[in-house]
Amino acid sequence: MKRSVIQLATNTLVVSLPSKWAHQQGLKKGDSVEVQEQEQGLVIAADKASGERKKVLQAGALKVMLGRAIGALYKAGFDEIEVQFEEKAQLDSIQEVLRRTCIGFEIVEQSRTRVVAKEISKAEAGEFDKVLRQAFMFVLSMADDTLDAAKKKDQAGLDAIPLMDSTVNRYTDFCRRLLNKQHHTLSGPLYYLSEQIERIGDLYAELAPTLHDEKEIKLLGDVNAFLRQYYETYYKSNHTNIEELGVQYKLLKKKVADYPRLKFIVQTIFDMNGALLVLRLS
Repeated sequence: MKRSVIQLATNTLVVSLPSKWAHQQGLKKGDSVEVQEQEQGLVIAADKASGERKKVLQAGALKVMLGRAIGALYKAGFDEIEVQFEEKAQLDSIQEVLRRTCIGFEIVEQSRTRVVAKEISKAEAGEFDKVLRQAFMFVLSMADDTLDAAKKKDQAGLDAIPLMDSTVNRYTDFCRRLLNKQHHTLSGPLYYLSEQIERIGDLYAELAPTLHDEKEIKLLGDVNAFLRQYYETYYKSNHTNIEELGVQYKLLKKKVADYPRLKFIVQTIFDMNGALLVLRLS
């Protein structure tokens, strides 16, 4: 939506808040809002301690999917999550997902059938860009370490790659939580980008332990270079390097056509081109 800029004084410009959003946040005259500068613009968030979002989850039959359900509530932006469970195995899942992926959350209450987890470290709006870059750089490290271990025939090193993926998941889950909490103006493409970075980490984690074919290892070097090319294009975009990304994709797609795992990684990387174009050319 577009808002008119109003000049109140020589050096003071004002933009009105959308009435529907202000009502949803319970804002009234005299309240404060948090304004953070980001690469793509400004993020405005309600600064109201009383506006905490809470959710009660009755685990019931959820067992295999319980961890994912809690992760979804975390990413949705809830400040407090109460989980009512029946079995010890469910408690183990609750504790595992909170430890593994939920940055800033800690268990504050626990009984035989109930766990309450709460955000004890508030996320700042400006943290998104920093954490997204960290996630991207960690995936690049996974890619480089996979190739290095494969060349050295270091099976222990290859087996350790999946352990790195949990860090990528933590970063990207946190990014999606920030987007859902703070209503970023370009949250759609940024959310998609965060999901794709996590997916790329998953693909390297799946590939590494069984990477032994010499031709596949050699081609992985080209795939890793394409991943870094996307990263550099994202952070330093211009029409020339955006075009080069498309040209390289067409060439690389043919080279890896007989290697389904590499082909899938290449396609997943290139699928982020839509987010790149929206974020960097709009």
